[in-house]
Amino acid sequence: MDESDPESSVGELWHYAEHRLPVGWRMQSLRCGSIGLGERRDSDAWIAAASRPSGRPIFVRSGTARGAIDELLKTARQGS
Repeated sequence: MDESDPESSVGELWHYAEHRLPVGWRMQSLRCGSIGLGERRDSDAWIAAASRPSGRPIFVRSGTARGAIDELLKTARQGS
């Protein structure tokens, strides 16, 4: 994956994240869309989710898929 390419595919981003998460963490999802039902929850933001070794999930949002992955990795490193 070209890390400077903002058009990387979702599959490439998933693979990129899986191999950079701390030991015991697992990717759960990477999606674009709302965070729930209702007009205030509709969004074009990207949401990345992973589970901690305990199984407890974390969710992060960004305006791009790559931004969501970067934020997820940053959060996971801080929480490991």
